[in-house]
Amino acid sequence: MVKQFRKPISNLLSERELIETDGWVPCFEHELRGHVSKVSIRKGENSLENTWQFAVLHHQVDNDISHHFVRIYYTIDNGQFEYKDIRLPGTIWVNSISLEKDSLIFSRDPDLYQFHIMTLPTELVELPHSEDSKDVVIDTVENGRVVQEWSQPASTEQYSTLFSRLYSPVPDTYRVFTLSVHKTVSTFYVNITIADNITTINSENNPVKTWLERDRGDSNYPVINTEDLIDYGGFTDMSNYRNPLDYRQNMPELYLTVSKDLKTIVFPFIKNKFITLDFTDRIDMLKKIDSEQDRLYVSNDKKKIVEEYYYWQPYKTVDSEIMGVQLNKNGSVLALWTEYNQVYIYKRGTEKVEGSLLGKLDKWLDYILSDISDEERDIRRYYFPPPWELEMVVTPIRNEYGGSRAVGTVQFWQNENDDQYIFVGYKNGFVNSYRIDRHEPEKSVNFWTFALEKWDMLFAMCMVITIFVYNEYQRYPY
Repeated sequence: MVKQFRKPISNLLSERELIETDGWVPCFEHELRGHVSKVSIRKGENSLENTWQFAVLHHQVDNDISHHFVRIYYTIDNGQFEYKDIRLPGTIWVNSISLEKDSLIFSRDPDLYQFHIMTLPTELVELPHSEDSKDVVIDTVENGRVVQEWSQPASTEQYSTLFSRLYSPVPDTYRVFTLSVHKTVSTFYVNITIADNITTINSENNPVKTWLERDRGDSNYPVINTEDLIDYGGFTDMSNYRNPLDYRQNMPELYLTVSKDLKTIVFPFIKNKFITLDFTDRIDMLKKIDSEQDRLYVSNDKKKIVEEYYYWQPYKTVDSEIMGVQLNKNGSVLALWTEYNQVYIYKRGTEKVEGSLLGKLDKWLDYILSDISDEERDIRRYYFPPPWELEMVVTPIRNEYGGSRAVGTVQFWQNENDDQYIFVGYKNGFVNSYRIDRHEPEKSVNFWTFALEKWDMLFAMCMVITIFVYNEYQRYPY
């Protein structure tokens, strides 16, 4: 079932108590043929006025035969949502989708290819709509990159993958970002790849499409959380014996978010770590950095360096698992929320002045202990996207049972006066709005600020102490 409700933006931004008539108004309620496994919001800009907004992957079993459908929701002239169902080819299980501005990327399990690409026709948004339309069958599906042997470790127990199209300045290049995590008995294997579908000329002088790997990152992490074993004595504590396998971490959920121009992508991959990739064409500066020049993109014949690159920046947040990420349109503000329902707002390009002594000391130690040269530090600072700086934190909202509301989604919005807001949607149906370009100034913490803020309490304490000392002096003058 897919349901839509709406409420005026003015009600969401209001600080007054809302009355019953200010509640959510139902718009539509659509049934699906089977259970839903994935939802994908459209990525990238689209020049069409009426275009698709999001896609719902659902499955149907009919007489022991499985069918897989993607319902594409789009808007028409009056802003109303309509849909069409696309029947995906084959009966193999479809485990992931990504709705792009002019295409749909999907993957199957098992399969010989990492993904498949289906070009969406522009007439998809034309009449008839919704219940009046028939299933759309698109026969032309382009196979993606062949699955590589190194990307599938032996004895895999669980597997998850995500895709997104990325920007390329070459018009006929289809660039795909892939994030996959394989879980074995003891290890999480993380694979990150960027591949281009480029056109080459074969020996018969005919154009041929081929996939070329541009970048790859891989790492592995233990499945058993060693921090949980610190206070556990194993066989020496038989009264509290637990199998070490009970401390295995669950398979992580995968999330990603991209800017509207597809030049910035952010994704968490294990627990509290996330990575940002940014498009850049400053190859002249990258050649001066030893750790970057070996990863520069080369042409298909490996004879020259291509004037484009995705710049990697890894981060680590507080010690809690990331449950979702969202970028604003231009990729300058990032929201991520954690398992403890805290929403962290990061910004770029704001030279944050550290006021506290501890913060200044941390920055000084980072500078002293860093193993990069001053030249490299200046290059990264002046020629490449700045790092994320934590701007504000939205604390959890407690419910009547003492727990906190679970965060489901975060969306950015900007009005005609360029005032910036975020809407935090909770899984119980509540939506809260926050102004993110205006907040209380950060106060330095020291004795004098404490004394000024708590002067009334300190004054009362001093009066009590003075009276006590005076009484003692009257009783024992010498």
